[in-house]
Formats: sequence, structure tokens, C-alpha cells
Amino acid sequence: MEKQLQAISTAMGLQFPESYINFMVQHQVVDSKLLNDLTLVYGTTDIASRNLDYEISAYLPGYLLIGNDGGDNGIVIKADGSSDSNIYLCPLGSLAEEDLAIIAYDINEWASRNYDAVNVLQESSSIREFHESDIFKLRLKYAELKSALKDIEDRKSRGILSLKDYLLEKRVAQQALNNFEVLHEGKQYRL
Repeated sequence: MEKQLQAISTAMGLQFPESYINFMVQHQVVDSKLLNDLTLVYGTTDIASRNLDYEISAYLPGYLLIGNDGGDNGIVIKADGSSDSNIYLCPLGSLAEEDLAIIAYDINEWASRNYDAVNVLQESSSIREFHESDIFKLRLKYAELKSALKDIEDRKSRGILSLKDYLLEKRVAQQALNNFEVLHEGKQYRL
């Protein structure tokens, strides 16, 4: 099986990491197989065709698509001879390096976490950049103001607020929301 993986690696113009080859040999992944309820790893019979289907070499040169999370995300590793041993999650509709999120720092750690492809250890750079953006901060503040109004309505419906307190709190919260909307008119804070 090791020779077969080396042949596939060469045919794809990649350098499969030794840790990946060892993993495939150890688990005898000839046919694609589920590693847990969601995570599918591609076997030697599927690895080349899956990478071809998703055009990994065009969109993520030097990477190898090794599986998926049971949804719309691929699981990729670096296969260019570098020392990068991270296991990445990547939206299959995006396939951009800035959208890669780290789900494990190496294949052994990934195995020790039962091949978890849900809990991201490090968000992608595009997500981190978005979380630092003014739009994201405005959306958080807008959601907070809307939630405060909803909370007031909820407390009123449960009889926690008197009519007087309800009207006072609602007026203050509504004014804060109105001020926010005026201050940020034309900005994309609504989803």
C-alpha cells in the first residue's frame, strides 16, 4: 500500500507527508471510510479522483484533499514537501488558502481527538479578518440592541415588568436602537 500511495503522490505531482502515508497504511484505507459519525477519509481508490473533481491543484496548489466533514467542507493537508503538518478544514465552495481553518496540528493529534472536524482550533485568516472588521462589530452591537428589546418584551410577557417599567425600558432601548441606526445609516450592519 505504501508503494501505491507513493505512485499516486507522484502521479498527482505532490509529496504526500510521511505521517499521512503512515496513517493510510496503519488504517488500511483502500476504500473511503468513515472515521467517526461525520468525518470521511478518502481511500487510495478515491483520493486522486476527489482531488481532480474539486480541482484542488488549481485552487489549492500543494494541498491534498484527504476527506470531508460529512457536509460542505473538505479536509486538506499540505503535500508540497513542507514541514506544515496541520490538518485543515476548507469550504469546498471556496477553496482558497485564506479560508483554511486548522482542525488539528498533526494527524496524530487529530486521531487522538477522534478525527473531529467540527471544532476548529484556529479560524481561517478570512474569518479572523472579518471578526476584526467594523462591519462585524456593528453587527454585534446591532444584535445586542435588538436582543435587549426582545428581552424587554419577553420580561413583560412573563409578568416580570410592570407596565410603567416596561414602557420606560422599551423607550430607552428603542431610542438607543434609533440612535445607532441614524449614526450608522448606509452601513451593512443588518444581516
